[in-house]
Parts: sequence; structure tokens; C-alpha cells
Amino acid sequence: NLICFNNKTMTEIAQECGFSSSSAFSRVFKEHFSLSPSQWLKNSKNCKVNNKNGEDPQSEYDYDENHQQSHDKDLMMNLDIREISAIEVAYVANLEGYGMEKVNAAWRRLLQWAGPRDLIKKDSLLIGIPFDNPDITDVNKCRYYACIGIDSSVETAGDIGKMTIKTGRYAVYTFDGTEDQILPTYRKIYSDWFPQSGYQPDDEPFFEKYLLDGTKIEQEMAKSEINMEICIPVKRL
Repeated sequence: NLICFNNKTMTEIAQECGFSSSSAFSRVFKEHFSLSPSQWLKNSKNCKVNNKNGEDPQSEYDYDENHQQSHDKDLMMNLDIREISAIEVAYVANLEGYGMEKVNAAWRRLLQWAGPRDLIKKDSLLIGIPFDNPDITDVNKCRYYACIGIDSSVETAGDIGKMTIKTGRYAVYTFDGTEDQILPTYRKIYSDWFPQSGYQPDDEPFFEKYLLDGTKIEQEMAKSEINMEICIPVKRL
């Protein structure tokens, strides 16, 4: 993520990742990806950001450019910094990518569990946690958790897990668009907003808070439009 969504030098990235030098970082990176960091960035078709040489690799993800441009213009206006308290959630893990079929299957399993426990209400807190960057991780191996807010006393078992989204400062962007606009929006946040914000991403996972009536989530899953808040943990530079 730091390479793809950043304007930092390799030395700065290496130090931030805990390496003593850029050469040590490059050696480990090449062992894992079979390419040096610069070769990977140059050859990647997925990083739609401008690097320091002014290159703009073409994304392999197609989307409506006119619609996306309107999102770009609203980026600064719709993004603000918030302090978010800890959130206890129950979740179902999907380890097979961000495709809507797999994501919705995780949600259906979660709702199947939550319904009989009276956890599905109009104001239920519904959250998605995408753990991986599909520019780096195989798109079919990206991890996504479908989550519902619960009281800490609620017990879970089997394929229903429980975790806490930690208290912290988050950059929050209100997203209203389609599935194929989500990744380009993340890229714009990292490439355009972060460099001039005075903040950098923190180490905790980001999450997506869905803005909908919890009792109508199954109907919402059938729609192409997604309304949510993208919440990215941040810390000051």
C-alpha cells in the first residue's frame, strides 16, 4: 500500500516498514514478489496513481469516468477527521475476494445468525472490513469481514467471530456510488488527500460503515448503488 498509494521515497518507505536501509527492503521485496519495488510499480497495471516520475499506470478496473470525476471533485468536501469510539462486532469472514457474490454470501450467513438473536434493527451498525489491497494481493484471496455491531455480552461460536474495532482518529469519506468506483476512490484518497493532509495511515484496519436501514439489508444487497462511510485510521505526520 505504501508503494502504490504514496509519494514517499523508497528509503522513507523502508524506514517506515522497519528496515535499516532501502537496499534491505528491496531485497526482501524482490524475494517475495520476484521484482524490485521500482520494477513492480512500473509494471503494475493496477496502481492508478502518479509516481515521482510523473507516470500514470493504467488501471485494469473499468468504471464510468464521468461519474468518477464527480466523486473526485467532492473528495475534499466529503472527507473529515473524526474520533471514533471502540466498536464491538460479530463477523463472518470471507477469504475469497471482494466479488459481490462472495461478499453477499458472508452477509447472508451473518444475517442468518443475527436474526434469531434480535440483532437486526433499523439502526443496526453494519460494517465491512476489507483487509487487503487487490493491487497487491490476488483479487480472489482478498479478505473481507461482514460485521454487525453487538453488545460485548453477546456470545459467538463456530464461523461467527467477534472482534473490536479500536478507538482512534479516522479520516472519514462519505461514498455514494457503485462497486467498481470503490477502488478508484481509495486510490484518490491515498494519492491526492493524504499527501496534503498532514496525516498518514495508521496501522489498524480501515472499515466501511454502511448507511442503510438494517432491516432492509437484503434488499440493499440487490442494488448496484452503495452508500457508506469509508473510515481510514490516521495519525499525524
